[in-house]
Amino acid sequence: MLTAANGYVTSTMGQHASLFTHPGLKSVGGASPPRTTITNLLVECYACIVAAIQARTVVEIGAHEASFSCDIKARLPDATVIALEANPHVFEHYCNARHIKAADISYEMCAISDTDGTVEFNIPTLVAGATKPLTNMMGSLGRLSLPNSAHETISVKAETLDTFLSSYPNDPLAIWIDVEGMVDRVLAGGTASVQRASVVICEVETAQVWGGQATAANIMERFSEHGFVPIARDCQKAFQFNVLLVKPNLLANPDVEAAVRSYTGKTESLLSALGTA
Repeated sequence: MLTAANGYVTSTMGQHASLFTHPGLKSVGGASPPRTTITNLLVECYACIVAAIQARTVVEIGAHEASFSCDIKARLPDATVIALEANPHVFEHYCNARHIKAADISYEMCAISDTDGTVEFNIPTLVAGATKPLTNMMGSLGRLSLPNSAHETISVKAETLDTFLSSYPNDPLAIWIDVEGMVDRVLAGGTASVQRASVVICEVETAQVWGGQATAANIMERFSEHGFVPIARDCQKAFQFNVLLVKPNLLANPDVEAAVRSYTGKTESLLSALGTA
């Protein structure tokens, strides 16, 4: 049985943290092995858990093209699936996209923050000297602290997660948070929502890349205070990873255990080529 008590969760997270520091993972892509493949495996693990618990409400915060929301709606056609995107350029690009219309999800333009109203949203146009389109995936309520970077700053509609989800009371609730360093602002305005959630996947950073950013240790502590247990992670960059967290009652669910063990096994198989597993 997958339990925190038997050490499986702790050892898995520790092992992944160790494996993902291997120098062979410096490249984001390539075949030995690509970080994107590992991330896709973690997303599949999350999707399997969301489907296993028959989530009735699923919200993807920072959805961009909303591919996950479209996938989970196909797995759970009776669920309410909401994809939120704060960047108006991205929203305009995708709001009438064929895959979103076909999936019958709710694709909305809204920033999730610690207050309701209007907030400043920063779209990087130059990142460490590299030019970025306005439809890039790095828009944030924070500003990049990297040298030789520039932004377009605009005002956008914002709601707290608690305000937004008050219109969607049905549980089980699953949440995806991908907000470029501003997870603490989502959590600050989402206490009730996080408390009622069963499973969360969240992007965190170990180094401060965005101004005013809370780093991974603080974010993980906040989730722990809400009763969450981390069960798996990936390695997007040396300083950035997605972490999958569940409420402890799900650790006894055999489908959850199967999903985590499948992810771990496939990831270790990929990493074994580097002599790490």
